[in-house]
Formats: sequence, structure tokens, C-alpha cells
Amino acid sequence: MPFSLAEPFESIHSWSHILYNLNKLRRNTWLSLHELEKMQIKKLKHILQQSYENVSFYHQRFKSANIKPEDIKCTEDLQKVPILTKTEVQNNFDSLIAKGYSIDRCERAETAGSTGVPL
Repeated sequence: MPFSLAEPFESIHSWSHILYNLNKLRRNTWLSLHELEKMQIKKLKHILQQSYENVSFYHQRFKSANIKPEDIKCTEDLQKVPILTKTEVQNNFDSLIAKGYSIDRCERAETAGSTGVPL
């Protein structure tokens, strides 16, 4: 197997990412419950907004539930978000891929699942 100059840099990047996250976890240990929930909601809102804007399935799902990502303001509001089922993933795979991503770049993996039907 030939030597790659990229490998040491990938390793450095990986370790720096790990150390960065470890530092964040150590800082977050001392946050109050309120501060942690506030941070979680902020990150969740970002994920919901990205999904709404870039994944056609989620956009339609939110629209049919008559909600928008900005409607989620606290953990109790999560009840408004429709649950994604295994069957929906199987039946709507193409519409679950975000804009700007190619299905060719997706990695296929399967789970046996508790139902015995692969996902």
C-alpha cells in the first residue's frame, strides 16, 4: 500500500476535532440546566431550519403539519414535529437527501432491525 502524505494531516485534523469537542464538553459541564437547554434548543432550531430549507421531504412534512422551524421555541414544542417512521424512510429515500448532495455520494448501510425488515 503506497504512502499518502494526506494521512498525517487527516490524523491531525481528527485529533484537533476531538480535542476541540473535549474542551467544549468540559466547559459545558459547569453550565446550568437552563443554559444547557437553551443551547440545545438553539442547535435543534438550526437543524430543523436546515432540514426545512434543504430536504424536500421535511419541508412538505412541516407544511402538512402547519408548522415552521421558528415555531419550535422550547422542548415542549417538539411534540409539534411529526415523527419520521421507518416505512417513510424506505418509501421516500430520494426526497430525504438534502439539496446539494448527490445520491451517488451516499453510503449504503443496512440494519436488520427488530422487525426483520432492513432499513
